[in-house]
Amino acid sequence: MNEFSIDGNYYLFKEKDGIIHLLVQEEENKISVVSVDLNKDRIYPKMQEFNGTKINFMHLSFDDLYIVCNEDMIDKKFTTLHKFHVDKDILTYVDKISFDGNILNEKFMNEHMDNLRILVSCDNDRNKIYFFDEDLKLINSIDGIFENENINNVYFDGDMCYASGFFKNGYFYIYDLKSNEFKEVGKLKLSSSINNIYKLSDNKFLAIGSENRGDTYKNLQSDKVYEIIKNIGIKVMLIDVCDKVNPKIFDEYLIKGKQVYSPSFMDESKLLYLRDKNILVLPLDINNYNNDVDINSAMEVSHNFYSNFILNYEKLFNGVYVFDVNDEAGIDLKFVIDNNKEFKVVDYIDIDYIKLHKNNIFIFTNDCLKVFNLEGVSLGEFKF
Repeated sequence: MNEFSIDGNYYLFKEKDGIIHLLVQEEENKISVVSVDLNKDRIYPKMQEFNGTKINFMHLSFDDLYIVCNEDMIDKKFTTLHKFHVDKDILTYVDKISFDGNILNEKFMNEHMDNLRILVSCDNDRNKIYFFDEDLKLINSIDGIFENENINNVYFDGDMCYASGFFKNGYFYIYDLKSNEFKEVGKLKLSSSINNIYKLSDNKFLAIGSENRGDTYKNLQSDKVYEIIKNIGIKVMLIDVCDKVNPKIFDEYLIKGKQVYSPSFMDESKLLYLRDKNILVLPLDINNYNNDVDINSAMEVSHNFYSNFILNYEKLFNGVYVFDVNDEAGIDLKFVIDNNKEFKVVDYIDIDYIKLHKNNIFIFTNDCLKVFNLEGVSLGEFKF
């Protein structure tokens, strides 16, 4: 094994079958993709340069590498997409294309039958889907989908697309993408906004999101009524899509709390879901505050309510919930790991990521590694 060095700032990397692709910025608009085959005895990096601006993420499919540049101008969102064909550690630049809208993350783009489908969020609460061929030539684009709603997550599965949206209520949508169209097949109205979607089996999907309720407040001076959407927990759901026209909840588990949040909603790598093991490890923060309102009554407040509405938080829980998620048996809570007890600290612990190795759960924080077996028994810890 030998070493190599490259001038510039390291950005991102992707690895597949022992081959890594590094993204390095040498100058403001000069970017290089460096490919290295770690399976060989000696490292011979191969480089491809291109002009780009702000890089958001990379997406590696079976034999293509996409580099996504989300850009914002005044009252305008647009994306520039660079495509490389991948043959082991050899990259061939295909083309680039710019289009209206921003791509949230990798799950919003998918290759199928040599075509690329991309779901984007545009200005003025608009959403759009693009269909490109293998040469990045536009096949079709459909505007006005999920009108006035936020798209939280999406799962492409062959000709089908499963997506979650949230405006006032949560929805789980099913779309048919045959012939590069976007036709609604069915939808399920929810009280939760789904943040993560995973395929459990051909007929069931695992969905995780915030459980919400609307509280009404009345201004004493203007009689204007305000509705505030409040988080009252996190819900883990199994959605049955056997009847795609009428999907339904198969099972659900609600983690109650006046303010419950999962770091995985912002960074999905902090959540661990293994379909072959039927295991879900969900990091959670549960807080409390004393300004709660009964859902069945309206609270009359003065015009300066929002400036005076200071939440007095009390940290109730910081750790992970471990679930068994089964296609037939449903959702079962196996055990809970409380960081304040297991790590013997009272301060907040930020979980960096969670891994499963040899049927043991490894929880990495900024200064500690904690190991548990699948029964929740602590096997030890290592301080950094």
